[in-house]
Amino acid sequence: MVKNLRAAIALCEKEDDHVSRELLEKMLDDTAEDHAHWLEQRLGLIKLGGLQNYLQSQMAGSPGGSRRRQVDGAPDLGQKRRSNQSPSIAFS
Repeated sequence: MVKNLRAAIALCEKEDDHVSRELLEKMLDDTAEDHAHWLEQRLGLIKLGGLQNYLQSQMAGSPGGSRRRQVDGAPDLGQKRRSNQSPSIAFS
């Protein structure tokens, strides 16, 4: 997106379209600020919970780890036990 905004700004300068250029420059500034804010949030999460926990939450697909991503051809380990599998037996 940044690359496209910069290309559009250059085109506006070439065509002497100062109004559009100013709008696009504002969009570029907002994009940079949003990205910096996102990075600051991630660094804060790593500092609070540690790198291992942060990485684990990202691999799970959500910060709470409740959403798993299924890879084509891989078994879904979250599925319930199938009826042809033997149930575990608890002894008292």
